Amino acid sequence: MRLATAGYTQAAGATTSSQFGSAACISQPSMVTWCAVSADEVRQYSGYKSCSLDPIPTHLLRDCIHAVLPFLTAVVNASLFEGHLPVSHKKAVVTPLLKKTPLDVHNLKNYRPVSNLSFVCKLVERLAAKQLVDYLVANELMPKLPSAYRRHHSTKTAVLRVMSDILTAMDNQQVVYCWT
Repeated sequence: MRLATAGYTQAAGATTSSQFGSAACISQPSMVTWCAVSADEVRQYSGYKSCSLDPIPTHLLRDCIHAVLPFLTAVVNASLFEGHLPVSHKKAVVTPLLKKTPLDVHNLKNYRPVSNLSFVCKLVERLAAKQLVDYLVANELMPKLPSAYRRHHSTKTAVLRVMSDILTAMDNQQVVYCWT
C-alpha cells in the first residue's frame, strides 16, 4: 500500500525522512506541521476501549496489531498531514449520562452527552495531543502555574503552591493582617 497526500508519499510502514522526525518537529520555533509517527508510537498509544462503530473489537485488534500496524501508522500519518480524519471515522455514538445520581431522570437538562469515538479517531487524537504537549513543553510555552489537565500536576500541587507563596510573603513581612 502506498499513501500519497499533499507533499507526502510513504509506503505503509516505511520510515519517514528526518524533517518529519519528532525531535526536529519539537525544536522548531513554530509548529507548522505535525510530525510523522512511528509504528512503535502507534502501538504504544493504541487504546483498550472498544466502540460499536469499530469493525472489530479493540482486544482482537491489539492481539493482531503486528499485522495491521503498518496500515494503522499510514492512516494516522495521513490524518495528521492532511489535517482531518477520513469521513468514515467522523462518527460517534452519543450516550446521554445523568450528571449526578440524585437528579430527576425525566428532566433532559440533567443529562450530559458522552461521545464514544472509533479506535482510529481516538488513536489520532492521542498522538496529536502528545505532539502538541511535547512541542509546548520543549519550547517552554506551557504555563508554569496552572495545574489542570497536566501530568504530575494536581489540585494538591496548586494548593501547596498557594500556601508556599503565602508563607513566603509572611516571612518577608509582605502580608498585612486585617482583623475586624
